[in-house]
Parts: sequence; structure tokens; C-alpha cells
Amino acid sequence: MEIVTQVKEISYEKTAVAIGKFEGLHLGHQKLIKKITGKQQAGYVPVAFTFDVSPRLFFQQENSVIFTQKERSRLFERFGVSCLFVCPFAEEFAEMEAEPFVEEILCKKLHTGYLAVGEDFRFGRERRGDVRLLRRYAKAGAFELEVIEKECMALDSINDGEKYYQAVSSTKIREQICKGDMEQVNQMLGFAFFMEGIVVKGNQMGRTWGIPTANIMVNQNKLLPPNGVYFSRAYIDGRQYPAITNIGTKPTIGEGYAKGAETHIYCFNQDIYGKELVVELLHFKRRECKFKTKEQLIRQLQDDVAGGKIYFGVE
Repeated sequence: MEIVTQVKEISYEKTAVAIGKFEGLHLGHQKLIKKITGKQQAGYVPVAFTFDVSPRLFFQQENSVIFTQKERSRLFERFGVSCLFVCPFAEEFAEMEAEPFVEEILCKKLHTGYLAVGEDFRFGRERRGDVRLLRRYAKAGAFELEVIEKECMALDSINDGEKYYQAVSSTKIREQICKGDMEQVNQMLGFAFFMEGIVVKGNQMGRTWGIPTANIMVNQNKLLPPNGVYFSRAYIDGRQYPAITNIGTKPTIGEGYAKGAETHIYCFNQDIYGKELVVELLHFKRRECKFKTKEQLIRQLQDDVAGGKIYFGVE
């Protein structure tokens, strides 16, 4: 997949473009991506148009992201996008009117032949551009336009057991991440929520307790679920392993530890310092807490590890 940050770097003659913040790259976003990748057989190059920083982050309406730009790039490639245009979101771009964006960027620069957007897509200065404006351009022959309805997910009602439907959105995913409900997060994403980082040396106490862990420092802008223990999956060198992960600050060990993630990988004893570790979070087991003694902590960790073995069916 080609990644570009300047529109002048895109030289394709005919593109199928999907535009969006694509913060969560959830099931709704994947519907857009499937539309543009499905145009390849007709000679279109699928291009995902997104931003280097979320507009909500730029305007300080949020202070975190579900996936970092590196993680999003990994996902776009997984979903079959040929070109990822990561547009710098600066004041100049925020002030661009909707019509010049369509005419100068979409038509003249990107050579858009097919455009897929969500039904609530807004763009341009003060979000003045919308689907109605895009339909006028499409009717005039500027490009083929397809407006995609929101993806809805069936959920069980807590009260009566009946099914009800909820639109999948990055906002809903954020809410569930903050609650630690990884099952619902992963259902809305269509894949497992993950974090990644380079394995660094920690205090190595886990090793002396017979529970070695791989420590990574997660990007400080990444939204993480509540501090605690999670059943997880670890990926090293392209191989998958069952694991258990603690997110937090190690309050029993001492003060001053930065928030990080440490993962115990089952059936694994290799030296992986300096390697990239990808960790998927599957199920929240318990919150992080401060124990009175290290012995209490060790007993709890042993119980956590045993619970993970049952969860994964590991001997």
C-alpha cells in the first residue's frame, strides 16, 4: 500500500475514493472501504482519504485516539486499500470551502471517478458541505457517488432479552472501551481492539515470580480501557499466542511508574526485547488494585494466569 501526505503525490488516472476520519475503522467504515476496493476490477485505484490528526483532536474536542496513525495504516492495508492519502489537517484546510474541496481536490487532483461517503458525511468550512452538495456534482457528471447507510449492530436488551439495533460509531466504541467491555468493542470493530509497541525492559520482577512479561510503552495519545487485567492475544514475528495483559501503573510495586502494558505470553520463552509486539484485548478480568503485600499480588497474578488458561484452553 502506498502512503502519501501531499495530494500532488497522487498520479492515478482514475480513483475510487472513500473519505472519512476513519478513527475506529469499524464495521461502518469497512463498508465504505469494501465499496472502493470492489471497483478495482473496473480499473479504479482504491484510495482512502483521511487526516493525519482527527479534526476533533485538532480542535481539542478530544484528547485521545482509538487507533494511532501507524495502527490505522496497518488496518487500511489489511482491508485492501491501494493508496492511503493522509491529509495534513491544518487551519488552512479547515477553512477551505466545500465547493473548492470538491473541484480542486477530489476532481482535479485525485481524479475521482467513484466516491463513497457515509450518509452523515460533512466537510468544508464550518461543515457546510454535505451529501446534497455531492449529489449535485454527481448529477452533473463529476463522479459516481454512493452514499452508504450506517452499519447497525444487533444487541440483546438487558431488561427483556429482546434484540435491539444500534448504529456502529466511533463514539459508541469509545464509550465501551472506557467501560472495559472489550467483547462489544470488538463486535463493533469487526476485529479485536489492539495496541502495539516495542518490547522494553521492565523491572523483571515477573520473571522472578515465574510469570515473565513483555513490557511495551503505548502511544500516549491512544485511548486505553480501564487499568486492569485482560485476556489477550499476542503477535510476535507474525505468530499468534494466547496471553494475559495488565494495563496500569503497578501500584503494589511502587509509585512513579508510567502507565504501560505488560503481557504474559503462554507457552513462550523467547528473548523479544526490541521487537514489535501487537496485543489484542479480548476480555476484561479485573481492575488493577494495590495489594497490601507482594505475596498477595503474586497469588492474584497466579489466579489470573490460571483463569487465562481456562479461557484459552491452555494446558
